[in-house]
Amino acid sequence: MFILLGGCADTRPVVEPASSFDVQALGQGMATGASTIIGQASWVTEKGIKHDAMNETVTLVPSTPYVAECARIVLDATSHCADRLKPYLRSTRTDAEGHFVFGGLHPGTYFLTTRVCWAGGRRRLRPCQAVQGEAVIQRDGQTVEVSL
Repeated sequence: MFILLGGCADTRPVVEPASSFDVQALGQGMATGASTIIGQASWVTEKGIKHDAMNETVTLVPSTPYVAECARIVLDATSHCADRLKPYLRSTRTDAEGHFVFGGLHPGTYFLTTRVCWAGGRRRLRPCQAVQGEAVIQRDGQTVEVSL
């Protein structure tokens, strides 16, 4: 997940991806095109209650082996891989129902991530859950739907 949380000392181990950082593949994914990704981000709790990602940032990055490995690592450890990916990130905000849109995309595979937070935690904390997914655009001008 590429959402960075601040204000806390992180005691998790520092781990870096073993995959190579493919600048060419990431750069190709940043090319402008006529395709669109539309989607909705939500989370269903263990009690079966659905929560939408209201007014959250959704991050999109071209999907590469490095990106996939970075996404797995940052859930359990500290890594500088998210910093290396910053120039290749695009972001947008969800609406009140968790809907989002990315336009002007070139065909390719994209990794998307956000978080879903809701009221009702202990001690007035807002529980949050990371959600992520992948979208594949096969041809320019295509609209792809994704659920996170």
